Amino acid sequence: MLSAHPQGLFSWSYHVEDGSREVAEIRSSFWGWTSHLKIDGVPYLASRKGLLLKRYVLTSEERVVAQADRPNPLSRAWRIDFRGQPYRLRPQSLLGRVYELWFEDRSLGTIRPASLLGRSLRASFSKRVPLELKIFLIWIFLTSWREDLEEGDD
Repeated sequence: MLSAHPQGLFSWSYHVEDGSREVAEIRSSFWGWTSHLKIDGVPYLASRKGLLLKRYVLTSEERVVAQADRPNPLSRAWRIDFRGQPYRLRPQSLLGRVYELWFEDRSLGTIRPASLLGRSLRASFSKRVPLELKIFLIWIFLTSWREDLEEGDD
């Protein structure tokens, strides 16, 4: 199980751990929607593009590794392309904050807040899900969470 914890009280930068081992660091910009990720020591850049129809992109060495968007801006479901493979991330319930990752007709895990209050989260994915994708999904979850808080949504 992965867990992500903010690096400080007012920070949107996170440490991501698998048990007691740190597997990633997410360093988010205070201004804007770009983050520098380090996944098992390898640098990546995650960014959000667009205002109304937002696209979230993960790049490494100038090449796109993954991208995600919401096909409908009113929907809470995500469409994800990871190295040419289509995935879906969608809420388990209408009002809940637990999201489930799907590939074809198989559930591959969940991502959720660690508690009712606070900004930590937990993610439990199948071992078949690559670590890069897991961290990208955590970044999307944290970024959309931040967007909701800054826009006044809960």
